[in-house]
Amino acid sequence: MKFSVTRTLATMASVLSMGLMPGASEAAYTVTVVNHNITGERTDNYPDWFGVRDQVLNGADVATMQEVCSADFAEFQAFFAQYGWHTAFIPMAKYSEADLDKCGVDGDLGQVLAANRPMTLHSYRLPVMGKYHGEVGYPGGREFTLFCADVPGMPTPGLFTFCTTHLWSGHSSVSDAQDFEIRAEQATRINSILKPLVQAGHRVVLTGDFNSKPDSLAMDRIYRVNPDGTVNTNKVFWEVDNSYDPICGANKLCRDGQPTIQFTNGNWAKYDYIFAGNVGVNGHTGLALTNIYYPGSPPTSTHKLIKGWVNFQ
Repeated sequence: MKFSVTRTLATMASVLSMGLMPGASEAAYTVTVVNHNITGERTDNYPDWFGVRDQVLNGADVATMQEVCSADFAEFQAFFAQYGWHTAFIPMAKYSEADLDKCGVDGDLGQVLAANRPMTLHSYRLPVMGKYHGEVGYPGGREFTLFCADVPGMPTPGLFTFCTTHLWSGHSSVSDAQDFEIRAEQATRINSILKPLVQAGHRVVLTGDFNSKPDSLAMDRIYRVNPDGTVNTNKVFWEVDNSYDPICGANKLCRDGQPTIQFTNGNWAKYDYIFAGNVGVNGHTGLALTNIYYPGSPPTSTHKLIKGWVNFQ
């Protein structure tokens, strides 16, 4: 599996201040993360891309995107590089002539990682019904990956790793029970990769489109917070919205969170997440998620852009 990386020698001491927030020090640092599934919409004049761009310039450390066309990634690279950012792309699916409105003939659809510091990349394949191969019947096949980067030099103690993923969506190709089981299998694989890193002291941030609601079998593999609001100390991931007061209640934890996607029938759900490993993070007060919004009117993606903060001690 191939991925593309840009490295730049540009020094941007005055631009973004490398993500530093007022009062940040070696003892504590708030990492700002932007995530958006732009659903394959092209960059030209589409508000999804401009929404990501604007939020990155508004003091982010890390940006992750799903369903990005490979042809558009070059534009993303060029834009981020002029501000000293490092970016990487990994393909998920190849589109056919029937999808010219998306990525065009032989275009790849994939995930993007971007950071305001150099990155060391890692990718891990996720299984589908016990096998590591493309989805049968999909043009060109589909690969599911956990795409990660170690980011040295963060002004916070320990090693910093951030990852993004996009889990299976069956599209009626399997039964509902298999659909849920496949995502749970993929989430189990993700947890098996990242939990040891957290336990070893890495500061880990996980984002993505999980195609799963918070109370699902898949998300139960990730959440440290139980459905009833109690904490499972065998799990390592807080979610940045797990203490959202208007939904959870004051000084309480929950999985309900704010919805991030609207379906064609008008219903809403939470599919998009930002998680943080529990090392150095207070699950009640150390996380926040705001700026959940459609960048454009009308929006060109069914997913909302989400922006989260993780306060690492």
